[in-house]
Amino acid sequence: MTQKTHILCAPFPGAGHAVNMFNVATTIANDDITAHVLVLSRKDGEKWMRATGQDHNPNVHLRVLGNGQWEDWHPEEPRELVMKVRSAEFNQAVREMIEEIRRLFPSDRTTALICNPLMGGLPEMTKELQLQLHVLNPTAAYMIRLGSQHRPDLDSRRRVLLKGIGGSIEDLEAEPDDVMDFAGPMLQMSGVTLAAAQGMIYSNTNIGLEGDSFEQSHLLPAPFEDKTIKYMIGPILPPWYENALDRGARPKPRLSAMSDECIQFMNKQAYQSVAYVGMGSHIELTIDQAAFLVETLRRTNTPWVLLFREGTEEMKRRLGEGFTDGVVTAWAPQQDIFLHPALKCVISHGGFGTMIEGIYAEQPFITSPVASDQYIDSRVMRHLGMCVGTISENHYEPIMGRTKLTPFWPDDGGKTIQALFDRVFGTTEGEAELDKARAASRALRKRIVEAKARDASTAMAKLRATLTK
Repeated sequence: MTQKTHILCAPFPGAGHAVNMFNVATTIANDDITAHVLVLSRKDGEKWMRATGQDHNPNVHLRVLGNGQWEDWHPEEPRELVMKVRSAEFNQAVREMIEEIRRLFPSDRTTALICNPLMGGLPEMTKELQLQLHVLNPTAAYMIRLGSQHRPDLDSRRRVLLKGIGGSIEDLEAEPDDVMDFAGPMLQMSGVTLAAAQGMIYSNTNIGLEGDSFEQSHLLPAPFEDKTIKYMIGPILPPWYENALDRGARPKPRLSAMSDECIQFMNKQAYQSVAYVGMGSHIELTIDQAAFLVETLRRTNTPWVLLFREGTEEMKRRLGEGFTDGVVTAWAPQQDIFLHPALKCVISHGGFGTMIEGIYAEQPFITSPVASDQYIDSRVMRHLGMCVGTISENHYEPIMGRTKLTPFWPDDGGKTIQALFDRVFGTTEGEAELDKARAASRALRKRIVEAKARDASTAMAKLRATLTK
């Protein structure tokens, strides 16, 4: 019998990183490599696995840490998630799971751990247990490169030029504080893991987006990057989604999504008429903010779908009894919505995963960034022409100092947002802007698809060869 290789994957316990980790595990795992994804909650793990849209891979297994003690743990503040994955009890739970896998498969080899860089207690453990350590980065390489420019002796809001993004011949002007959550304390917390990692796995990007010289040699290199091998194996998306527009026409929603109320509503709407409002897994619009967006869309009779996870029923009551011009939902089949012919525009937090899904669906954006990589991603989308406007402001408040991740909007009584929405959704000028943004998204999709076809299989082969050593 051939000796199998086992790898362990420890995602950050939030949808963004976790979904990407499941994508990576599903892509790596085959008859020779078994991937075990370690989660705090089985319910969350199963939800994230479904959210990938990937077909079932029998070589991927869900493993619950700590004997299920965190199954129903729901932290009130974002910082609690960070502190959990840096805690001694989390490190011990991972150690026990590694030892359990080795006991379950004594004749096989357990070789590697893929983790989030904030998990600062894992490098020492993997060294002790003789495991390779790799870091999953589901965001853009330009985010790390920009974050490396945070230095105590320099202004964090100074101008930095990023070259070649998306093949653009024009430099992108950015500032280090566009990625403040990946600099300062969070970068310092990640430093131990990044310095110890043998590889950095980019699951959602490639040089089609980053530019041929994605190392950005004109910037100061981040010390940890020089020590890691980079595997650009993405963007990893379910094949049905990745290839959906290869023939030009938009496919019908999957059978599994046909009964969803969002899809049923969109099926009744006109071509390119619906605005989708979805702010990611950790971002929270207040009820007042969400209601304001809907009421502003109503000014132009634009049908809408609103993803509002907490207080869904209260949100419905706020918008009026028996409304028929939209849908409020606690969960939405986002990939099916993005591919739907009735979709007019995505109104999003501008997170990188949503950005990539939007590119593959050739959609235009309006963004409302809040934290993390969302400010630089919004800049990139505007720079490349696929975003027609950004409605929030950067107040330079990092995640670790906030209790709620709610966007900061201009303090002008909503006039800026109303003016943007009225133009984009209510004028022929706005239609032209959206068409131009769709064309920009389509052109970027072509670059990314071509780069993946050229490079990703080689990168994946090298990664698998490394993991099986």
